[in-house]
Amino acid sequence: MNSEKQPKKPSLLRLFLTGYKLQWSLAGWKSLVTPTVETASNLLSIARSYFYAQIINLVALYIGGKTQSIFPVFWIYVAVILGISLLNPVISAIDNYFSRTLQLSIRFSYQTRIMQKISTLDAEYFEDAKFQNMLSRVKDMHPAFALNDLSRIISGFITLVIASVAVLKLNWILFILALVAALPRIYSNILITKENREVLVSQSEQHRIRYHIVDILSEWNTIKELRPFGAIKWFQKRLNVVEKNITDAHFRKIKKFTLMNTFTDMIGAILYIATRVWLFLKVISTKGVFGIGDYTFYDNLIGQIEASSSNMVSGLNSIHEELLAIEDYHELMNLPGLVTNRGRAKRIDHRQAPQIEFVNVSFKYPNSKKYTLKNVSFKLDPKKKMALIGVNGAGKSTLVKLMLRFYDPTE
Repeated sequence: MNSEKQPKKPSLLRLFLTGYKLQWSLAGWKSLVTPTVETASNLLSIARSYFYAQIINLVALYIGGKTQSIFPVFWIYVAVILGISLLNPVISAIDNYFSRTLQLSIRFSYQTRIMQKISTLDAEYFEDAKFQNMLSRVKDMHPAFALNDLSRIISGFITLVIASVAVLKLNWILFILALVAALPRIYSNILITKENREVLVSQSEQHRIRYHIVDILSEWNTIKELRPFGAIKWFQKRLNVVEKNITDAHFRKIKKFTLMNTFTDMIGAILYIATRVWLFLKVISTKGVFGIGDYTFYDNLIGQIEASSSNMVSGLNSIHEELLAIEDYHELMNLPGLVTNRGRAKRIDHRQAPQIEFVNVSFKYPNSKKYTLKNVSFKLDPKKKMALIGVNGAGKSTLVKLMLRFYDPTE
C-alpha cells in the first residue's frame, strides 16, 4: 500500500476543487454564504467609492463655476452612500453568524466522518507508517480554517475580476500596470505553496514521532515506567533531535522565500507609484474631464485589485497545509477494504457458538517475509475450550486476529 503521495508539482485548480468538494459535502449550500457575503461587501465598497467620486466631481464643477447647482443630485448620492453604509453592518453580522455556526457544525461533522471511516479500516492499514503519517495530517487539520481560506480566495478572485474589468474599460495600460503589480507576489506564493507541500510531506514522519514522544512525556502512566530506568532523558534528547529536523527544514524554506517576497514587494511598490502617477497625468491631460472624483474612484479600484490579490495570496499562503490534508482526507475516505469475502464465506450467527476450524492455514504480516503461522490446523467445536500456549511471537495473537477477520490468511 502506498498511502502517501510523493512531492510533485501541485495543480492548484485540482486542489481548490478538492477543497471545495469537502466544503460542499460538510456544509452544503451554507458553504456559499461566506464567499458570497465577502464578495458583496467588496462590491459595496466599490459602489460607495463610485458615488463618493460623483459627489467630488459635482463639488469640483460647482466650485469651478461650471454648474449653477448640485442639488438634488448631491442628496441622492448621499442617500445611496448612507444606504450602503447601513448595509455593511448587516452583512458583517450575517458573515459572523454563519462563520461561527459553520465552524462548530463542520468540525463535528468532519470528526464524525473520520472516526466512522477509521473504525471500518482493516488492520493492515494501521501497520503502515505511510498511512499513519497521512492519518496524522487528516486528524490534525482544522477544516473550518481551510474553508475560511477558500472563501477568502474565491471572494478575492471575483472582486479582482470585477475591479479589473472596470479598470480595463478606462485604459488597458493602467490595467496592465495594476495587474503586473500583483502578479509577482501571486507567483512567489504559488512557489511557496509548492515548497510547503513538499516540506510537509517530507516531515510527516518527524511530526508523527514528535507527537508520540510528547504524549509519552505528558502522561503519568508512561512517566512512572520510564523514570526508574532513567529513560526520560533519552526521550528528551530524541525529541530535541526531531524538533531540530523539523525547524531546520522550515527555516530553510522561510529564508528562501523571505528574499523572494522582499524582491516582489519592491516591484509592487514601484508599480503602485506608477499607477497613481498615470492617474494624475490623466487628470492633467484631460483638463478636468477626468476629474479628481474619477481619480479617487480608480485609485480605489486599483486598491481593490491590490487588496483582492493580497487576500488571494494570503489565502494561498495559509491554506497549503489544509489543502494537503484535504487531499489526504479524500484519499482516506476512498480507501478500499483489504479483507474481502470469499466465494463460500458465511455470516456467523452470534446467538449461538460457531465451530472454528483451521486447515493448513499459513500467514505472514504485510511487508514481512517471515511466516508467523505455517500450516496450522485445528478444530474447536461449539462450547468447547482450548488453551493457546507459546512464547512471545509464536502466533497466539495472530490466530485470534485471523478468527476476527482482521486479516485474511496468506495461504
